[in-house]
Amino acid sequence: EMRQDKDVIELVLGDTGKARYPITIDPTTTISGAANIDDTLLLNLTNADINFGANSAFRSGRLSAGGIQRTVLRVPTASIPAGTITAGRIKVTRLANVNSINPDTMSVYRVAPANVWGESTATWNKVNGVDNWAGSAGCSTSGTDYIADASPPSLAYAANTGGADDGLKTVPTIAAWFTGWRDVTYANSGMFIRTDNEVETGNLFAGYSSDSGTTPLYVEIDYTTGSPIACLLPRMSHD
Repeated sequence: EMRQDKDVIELVLGDTGKARYPITIDPTTTISGAANIDDTLLLNLTNADINFGANSAFRSGRLSAGGIQRTVLRVPTASIPAGTITAGRIKVTRLANVNSINPDTMSVYRVAPANVWGESTATWNKVNGVDNWAGSAGCSTSGTDYIADASPPSLAYAANTGGADDGLKTVPTIAAWFTGWRDVTYANSGMFIRTDNEVETGNLFAGYSSDSGTTPLYVEIDYTTGSPIACLLPRMSHD
């Protein structure tokens, strides 16, 4: 028999005694949907003044023709759970693309608080359709536009020019970012995703954004619920 009363789970077997053990609940929050995730592409060259906030694409890398593509992404502060956050990640379905000739690695950074970008207004040239990015166009300046960690979370990806999607990929992030946004240690300006080698062409990672009607990306946050709860289990005796 299992009984639960507030923060104590009690398991009783017959007339045996009961022993008390602590356990910790480790749930995961999933944030999904265009209404709950802000994301937009940043494209240079002829697209530098175009906003892609409603576009269904998540991209990072460089086209065969030379255009650089990056993504900024943000989850609402109110969606970040209480408790101790232990991990966070972006889950995105990768697509086959003619511009995915070469393998590469894309890394994730925290956007600097000075850049309060708008999903429906941000472009390569403008952070909100009016103002310049704090450092330089395309959220390009380390330390001013984005915070470069010593070892930023990253995802290595292969070439993928075939006709089939490449499946669901896990893009790691840093747990402390979510804690900092939730606790207002710094402004929630979200994340910045870019491919490490933006000189080489044809290394595009192409996936679905939160606005996709097919398989939209989503964000998972792992956390613990605070202090361990008590669990009463049968006391075992050995004769």
